[in-house]
Parts: sequence; C-alpha cells; structure tokens
Amino acid sequence: MKKILIFLFFLQSFLFSEQKFGISVKGGWFGIPKKLIDAMKIDIITIDGIPYGIVKKPYIEGEVYGFELKYYGKKGIRGGYSTVLSYERNFLRGEGGWEREIGYGIFGGNLSSNSHTLTFTTQFDIFPSFPVHPFFGLGIGASYLSYNVELLTTEGGEEIRKIGRDKVIIPAFHFPVGLRLFIGEIVDLKLETGFKNGFYLIGGISFNF
Repeated sequence: MKKILIFLFFLQSFLFSEQKFGISVKGGWFGIPKKLIDAMKIDIITIDGIPYGIVKKPYIEGEVYGFELKYYGKKGIRGGYSTVLSYERNFLRGEGGWEREIGYGIFGGNLSSNSHTLTFTTQFDIFPSFPVHPFFGLGIGASYLSYNVELLTTEGGEEIRKIGRDKVIIPAFHFPVGLRLFIGEIVDLKLETGFKNGFYLIGGISFNF
C-alpha cells in the first residue's frame, strides 16, 4: 500500500507540474500553390534571344513528415515562448510545361526531389492561457537536397531533352504561423502553415512532460 501511495504521489506530481518539454509528430502538404504559380507575372520567356508568350504553367507539390523536440522554458507550456528543434522529410514533384505560343512548342519537363531538413525555431504563442490561440515563429537550419530534373523543348517537331541530378546542402529558413489547441496540459494539437524552403500546410500532435 505504501508503494502504491508513493507511486500515485509521483504520478500526480508529473501530470500536474509545469511541463518544460514536448515531443511532436507532424505531416501534411508541401510545395508551391498552383494559384501562386498561375499568378506569377511570367508572361514572356526569352530563349536564345527570342521572346515567347507563356500560355500554360506547371505544378509543383508533394508531402512533408517529421517530428519536433520542444523546450518551453521555466514557465512551461503556458509561458508563451518555446524553442523547437525540428526534423522533416520532404518529397516534391513537379510536372508540366511552360507552354509557349502555338507553333513554338513547349519548354518544360519534370522535377522530383527529396530532402532531409533540420531547423532550430523560436516560437511565440499569443494569449497562451487560452485553450485555442495563435502562434508565429522564426527559424533557420540546413537541408540536404537530392533532386532529378528533366528538361524538354520542342522546336519545329524536333525534341531536345536534358537530364540533370545532384545532391546539395542548402540553408533552410523557417517562417511558421498557426493555431494551437490544448487538450489538458499533456497533449496539444496544432494547425500550421508557413514557409520552409517551400510553402506547407501541416497538422501535428504534441505530448508534453
């Protein structure tokens, strides 16, 4: 009986103390919105000094999955401030062409890439005492990117194809905004959008301790 009481004491101390750390999993959409591509003011493309009108544009989109380690500081999860170490696996595909005026063929091709991204982000919660509240942040890191590109042009019925592939390390800049929903003090959910070497829309669940 004494051991049970000791266990219950430590359990309630853990569950009702100020949580200082958290771990979360997340996933969702990654890419460049089609409406943004369509809105790009690229109506003319010049190839070999010859201008061509653009009548069609491609799409670029994929998925992102990852996890986060969070530190909330001395004030805990309701303190309004946290630092986040995040790892993500990104997959991106692009298809379609920058189709030129009738009679001049297509300048386009295909793109596929995947990357491992690690970032360190400072996150600020607005009205953190509310069960549902917004947040924003600013972060920086690095991304290991592997990509394959196939470029295609057609001129007078002749097809010209070029293929390129490479692996590079590039900087990663993170600008998140979103909403956070607390389910008690142990679990919270989030809906987040922003930019991290591409636009994204993700959902996530955190476990705090």
